[in-house]
Amino acid sequence: MAMDYLDYSINLLNLPDEVIEFIITTSSLGLLDIIHVSATCKQLRDIACSSTVWQHLSRSRWSKWSPKLTGLVLDWYQIYKARHKLESQFQVELAQMNEKYFNDDILPRQAYQAFVNLILSDDHNIATETLYEYLATILSDKSQHNLTLKYYGKRVFNNVCLQSILKEFLQMDDDKINLEEGAVIISTWLMPSLGIVHEDSVYKQLDSIAYQVQKKLINTKNGQQLLERFQNSNGYVTDYNYCRNVLSAMNEVLYNDLNFRGNRTNYYDDRNSFIDQVLHRRIGIPISLCIIYLAIARRLKVKLDPIGFPGHFLLRLQHSETVYGDATTAEVFIDAFDHGKLLNQNEAFDMSPNPSHKKIELLQPIKNRQVLARMVRNLTNIYQNNFRRQNMLTALINSLRLILLLCPEDEDNHSFLTRLLYHFHVYDEEVIRSAEEKAKSGIFKLNLGHLDSLERMKELKQKSRKHELKVKRRPPHVNLPTNVIYKVGMMMQHRRYNYTCVIYGWDYECRMTQAWVTQMGVDMLPNGTKQPFYNVLVEDGSQRYAAQENLRQIEEQIEPCPNAEVGKFFQSFTGTNYVPNDQLRIRYPDY
Repeated sequence: MAMDYLDYSINLLNLPDEVIEFIITTSSLGLLDIIHVSATCKQLRDIACSSTVWQHLSRSRWSKWSPKLTGLVLDWYQIYKARHKLESQFQVELAQMNEKYFNDDILPRQAYQAFVNLILSDDHNIATETLYEYLATILSDKSQHNLTLKYYGKRVFNNVCLQSILKEFLQMDDDKINLEEGAVIISTWLMPSLGIVHEDSVYKQLDSIAYQVQKKLINTKNGQQLLERFQNSNGYVTDYNYCRNVLSAMNEVLYNDLNFRGNRTNYYDDRNSFIDQVLHRRIGIPISLCIIYLAIARRLKVKLDPIGFPGHFLLRLQHSETVYGDATTAEVFIDAFDHGKLLNQNEAFDMSPNPSHKKIELLQPIKNRQVLARMVRNLTNIYQNNFRRQNMLTALINSLRLILLLCPEDEDNHSFLTRLLYHFHVYDEEVIRSAEEKAKSGIFKLNLGHLDSLERMKELKQKSRKHELKVKRRPPHVNLPTNVIYKVGMMMQHRRYNYTCVIYGWDYECRMTQAWVTQMGVDMLPNGTKQPFYNVLVEDGSQRYAAQENLRQIEEQIEPCPNAEVGKFFQSFTGTNYVPNDQLRIRYPDY
């Protein structure tokens, strides 16, 4: 007898809803897939609209979430819709910034207000994380595309996301403040490149160095025994023998194996203060090397205290020792700038600019906030001495904003920032409000110069700054002995000074003052001022004005120009030249 045919096929809809939901949430289905599934029938629509499915989609698409959402019962479909909408709104606002602020050398605080308003109107506790992740994704792209979006994205990241992170960071008790985390914030805030310094990367490098020190210690006499003796101890180890062995191994690894050193030849290079750059280049100044040294020691259970010595920066080790059978506490000082050299108190005093003033309070530890503030003040001084260069002006303003977050009572730098912004015709409502609120609450007293600058800045609000749109066409509509040969976006080399640059603008002839012409020797050139002059972004971060006869085009493949202002004018780099963005093309339609 023939056997009855058995139908072993399974209809998806015959499965329990929970199983279908499990299949959906454990697969690689994306948003469009879920939408297509939900369009097939009512049963699948109901399943696809469940909060569990949309939680899976949300967690898959976005990785950063507010801790405030933990443990809450949420409608994840609404959360997804709200976050998707927010991301779209952030995209629109960011894309409009070049058009709105192309003529502004310094972005006013009002440039970020639209982003702040979107965060303030958020009812789901998702806006801050959405903006952070959206911008971090853009800025993590190392390609030479979307340069204008990255240019403004970095500024929004610093002035909205990073400012929020820093304020939360500074709310912690001082002894809870992690110096390397603070140093990461400073690096991201002030470094001219478009990237973000990720703390995880810095921590991994510090962990790796600490591991190398541990391995070095194991191979020393008594090292293995000391590690085993204290490996289960809670907190820091103060045993003198252990601490000295750890410091000795640290010095071997840092200064011999890895060749870390103090930068004595180019001390005022701002990269000496950026922790990621110090770890990468293995060269720094006392304060940055001390932060790294302290961080590694902490990973090995040795507590070091920061000493804000005048003109220098040291670390202090307090350790226990036994003298004539009695336990006592002693101290030794460490110069991380000089290969981790150990100093007694008198030797530390000898490093002072005025060794005769041996005030014991000079060798007392300073607070972690003070360490970070000192690092930023060092950078502020560097930028202040060079702020006539455009890249340094932006850095100076950024450093002043940062120091005021770290030290809200610093009236001198608040006054300086106000004067600086007014000088460059920047109206900043937040600077005005902050000064008035601090004066009212007694945080500081406004001096007469500060008051005058604030009043003058208020007047800027009443003056509408209308920028006349100037369009320059090729060929020129003027009678000149020399035509404009080069175009915006071309990579050039200066024939005399040999620097590499990119053209972002040009004039039919020199537009500078006679004093500048004389100072720069332009009247000594064969064509003098009666030739095209080009605005160029230079590889060293500066912006210059160069005569046509002094430039030659670089036609071969070349590295991108590292000038931080490139993204303001260009949308991409082809390998030989830059492609102007929309605003630059409007002004130079023929390039």
